[in-house]
Amino acid sequence: MTPVSETLLKEILDASPIGFSVSRYDDGEIIFVNSSLVKMFGGPAEKLIGSNSRNYFVDQENLQWVISHLRQNHSLINYEMELKRNDGHTIFCQVNIVVKWIKGEFLVLSWFNDISKERCNRALLEHMAAHDPLTGLPNRRRFREFMNETLARSRRLNRFGSLLYLDLDGFKAVNDNLGHDFGDSLLHQAARRIAANLRETDFVARLGGDEFAVVLEPLSDHTSPMMVAEKIFNSIQIPYRKQGRSAMVGVSIGIADFGPEAVDIDVIIRQADSAMYRAKQAGKNQICVYNPELDGVFDKPLHSIVETGADRKQ
Repeated sequence: MTPVSETLLKEILDASPIGFSVSRYDDGEIIFVNSSLVKMFGGPAEKLIGSNSRNYFVDQENLQWVISHLRQNHSLINYEMELKRNDGHTIFCQVNIVVKWIKGEFLVLSWFNDISKERCNRALLEHMAAHDPLTGLPNRRRFREFMNETLARSRRLNRFGSLLYLDLDGFKAVNDNLGHDFGDSLLHQAARRIAANLRETDFVARLGGDEFAVVLEPLSDHTSPMMVAEKIFNSIQIPYRKQGRSAMVGVSIGIADFGPEAVDIDVIIRQADSAMYRAKQAGKNQICVYNPELDGVFDKPLHSIVETGADRKQ
């Protein structure tokens, strides 16, 4: 069999749609790149050859992990990583790497497949699956995930938090009388008002319909949940306007506290929902705090009923 010449081998590698490089194992110096890799990293080839392959890693911790993995295993299969192009932009690549002893030294043979578009599409789909399309807030699924993450963090760091359940009062009447477009606008505005009263570490989700959940963690003191609830309560009362029309709604809020001993998110959710239900039963447009000693008994409301636009029409 006639041996393949270096020229023919280079032509074969250049014809491949997959990026390919050869670098020295000891110091990371790149000694060969094919045309696809030049295009992928924004060439020219002269700029890539002689440069250090390790400089193209975005995450230095990730680089150290790759080096350690190759030292032990001599290969890395279908690994996704973020890399820097020569123009400063980043790309996501699926990489396969093999370390081989060739002509008296260890060389690193790397194949690169640009998956930036696929990664972007996947991130978009994941975002859509976890967020409400109307308000842009996390949805019920993401809320439950976040609650599990929060309880685990609370146990690990011995922290306390609170769950607020919110239900808009009078929304159905507004939606029926002024139409779904106005109702959708109201929900969007309400979501922004709720979020505006929270810290960066807090969390708000739309559970569906006119129901929202707020997670406060960590707490600076045991009065902060009530302070936040009152801010949200007051902001929700401000009239909602769209195209010359306006309406008012109220909000019933239930608060349930949790600490590092909490392990079941459904228990906390039931407690917050129970407190909100008591607020509804006590006349709506109230804030109620869950108290296990008063289960089955209405807590004394912390706000008097505020007359809404829908109430005035009646």
